[in-house]
Amino acid sequence: MKLQSKVSVLIRAPLGVVWDTFTRFHEWPLWSSNFKQVVRQDGGWRFVYRGAQDLDLVFVLKATRLEPQRCLEFATVEGSAHTAEATGRVEFAETDEGTRVALEVRAAGDLGSGLAQKLADWWASAFVEPDKNLKLILQDLQTHLEGSTRTEPLPAPPTA
Repeated sequence: MKLQSKVSVLIRAPLGVVWDTFTRFHEWPLWSSNFKQVVRQDGGWRFVYRGAQDLDLVFVLKATRLEPQRCLEFATVEGSAHTAEATGRVEFAETDEGTRVALEVRAAGDLGSGLAQKLADWWASAFVEPDKNLKLILQDLQTHLEGSTRTEPLPAPPTA
């Protein structure tokens, strides 16, 4: 199952502060309850995203293009141990009200072939809401920088 989503948020904080906070990946779990862990690995960063029903997504990402305080493009590190492959782009733009952050991600589960991948594809098509998940990440960043409380992880979908 391939997922694609693009979301944006306006953060009432200076561009430099938003950029610096966003690019300190190891600190993401401090301001976003959706991340269990972010650490350096395999020439990139290993993200453990809190998934539903204790099925976490693990992806190792590296920058493929970097324009400080403007744009960061990323992709999965080839050969790294992960459960999802992803590519994407984050754009930062200064406005009169603060900083607009736009995040676009294309992702697909990567559990190999067979039954596990088929179940993951079915699960994603039935329960994953990529726009909502990405928006929560940006809202967590926004509330962290604007001084509010962070959002809670998405509740697990009901089981049959």
